[in-house]
Amino acid sequence: MVLIVASELDETAKTAGRQWTGKQATLMTPRDLCSPGWKVDSERFDESYIVASGLQVPVSELTQVLVLLPYVMECELFNVAETDRKYVASEILAFLYYFLSRLTCPVRNRPTAHCLVGPSWGVQQWSAAFRRSGIFIKRFQWEKYDAAVAHPAEALTSVSVVGGICIGETTEIPAKCILDLAELANVDFLTLRLISTNGETLLHSIQLIPDLQNFAVLEAVQSL
Repeated sequence: MVLIVASELDETAKTAGRQWTGKQATLMTPRDLCSPGWKVDSERFDESYIVASGLQVPVSELTQVLVLLPYVMECELFNVAETDRKYVASEILAFLYYFLSRLTCPVRNRPTAHCLVGPSWGVQQWSAAFRRSGIFIKRFQWEKYDAAVAHPAEALTSVSVVGGICIGETTEIPAKCILDLAELANVDFLTLRLISTNGETLLHSIQLIPDLQNFAVLEAVQSL
């Protein structure tokens, strides 16, 4: 069974779960993490039970986990008293990090202490990883530009890594460099969004959650 960890507000994740090709998939949201039925044994972890889509599921049945939830937002804890939501959200985040780290099946992306979908790196850390991967482009700072004045963006492109393959094209960065970047970040999913303005390629953003609305990405994710 494929477990999809996502926001209850993520309609794309819900659709992907219902239409998962060739495998049974189920959705787990923060609401499930506040529901009765959990049984996690630290000594006999493989005998643990989780709650997903309101149903109790044995951990031993999980074959893969797709994490689409970087953090737990207080506003999603509908079944928790409002005054307790901040504390409960932090506790759920800590528990999810523990739970996902203990799983022996593939977890994509593996969580880190401060982010459930991979490294919570800042600009300097990503810049260092870019250089080590042989990627030399400038970071794009939106606040320095005004769409109403000169130098409008000419194009926005993206290239994704899904399980060791590149999806999308960019002539500015070799595919090998992007794959090396994903390996350095220790992630299965990575998307670079690039912007071209005045003939110069700049980094728009880095995304660690696969875009399941992109059919090519969805197909690649489901084939893992």
